[in-house]
Amino acid sequence: EKSELFCQQLIGLIDGGVRDFSFDMAKVGDLGARPLAILASLAMLLRKQGERHLLEVRHASGEMAALFRLTALDKDYRLLAD
Repeated sequence: EKSELFCQQLIGLIDGGVRDFSFDMAKVGDLGARPLAILASLAMLLRKQGERHLLEVRHASGEMAALFRLTALDKDYRLLAD
């Protein structure tokens, strides 16, 4: 499954020392529950590690940005319009 592969790739990057993530949502029409949970888990994992990190989402639709605010993920992810 694509979301499982995505999760494994993120874990591999974190294990390799990556702490900054930028997700371009320009071509994402609908963000389902599972990808949203993966993004929430990523934020929680990096927060618990206590290291400096950067999480940002680019080109989120208005609906997606509202979902990030509703789930409080906007506190972990910077939402960038461009």
